[in-house]
Amino acid sequence: MSDIVNMAGNALKAGYRYVTHGMPNVTTEQANERMLICTQCEHFNNYVCNECGCMLMLKTRMATESCPIGKWGNLLGESGNYTPSLPEQPKPTPCLPCQQAREQGIKND
Repeated sequence: MSDIVNMAGNALKAGYRYVTHGMPNVTTEQANERMLICTQCEHFNNYVCNECGCMLMLKTRMATESCPIGKWGNLLGESGNYTPSLPEQPKPTPCLPCQQAREQGIKND
């Protein structure tokens, strides 16, 4: 039973890291390289890692994750601070009533 609890805990921690860092993914090529390493590992068991209990089809795609025995690393860098590069978003156009109110000098915040 403790194995199942540890596996669930590891999955929750991985999900938390992934979400709090902006859900960054590795490239398809990087994910394939990671999966190839995993499939040749002694802890590989039908696309589940017996060391950490993670589902490898997910874990190998997450930039925040690394192999529990050091066969491949995360892409957070040495500091562990991952900052995703997001494209600049255009500023939204205000609705017509808001635009008219601003033109008349009326605050409608």
